[in-house]
Amino acid sequence: MTPNLAEIEASGEGRVGRHTNAFIPPDTFYMKIVGDLNDEEGKQVNGAHWDIGKDIDGVFFLCDIAELESVGPAVRKEAVEVQKKMNIAGASTTSHHHSQAAAIRTSDVLPESITTVTADSTSGSS
Repeated sequence: MTPNLAEIEASGEGRVGRHTNAFIPPDTFYMKIVGDLNDEEGKQVNGAHWDIGKDIDGVFFLCDIAELESVGPAVRKEAVEVQKKMNIAGASTTSHHHSQAAAIRTSDVLPESITTVTADSTSGSS
């Protein structure tokens, strides 16, 4: 069964301020960041990722950042440190209301190593 992301957001599950950080068993985090993600909220989000994700062999992240305005450097640094310790199987980030996605290879942890893939450019690729 495919989770209904709108229902997850409406339920308040994983609510951190204006943001959603919900775990969808068995192995997926759904995040929607709205506006600014401050240091306190970032610590809560990163803490949940570590607390749950540390024991998962291959965790996935589905991130909606279409409404993201800013994330402070301390939050970004902490997120990278947490992710380096986790076994991440993959991630998808939607940053436009028109479903353009960025795919992140599991070996790529630092922001400068993100590979952007659009739906059109993945046709026929392996």
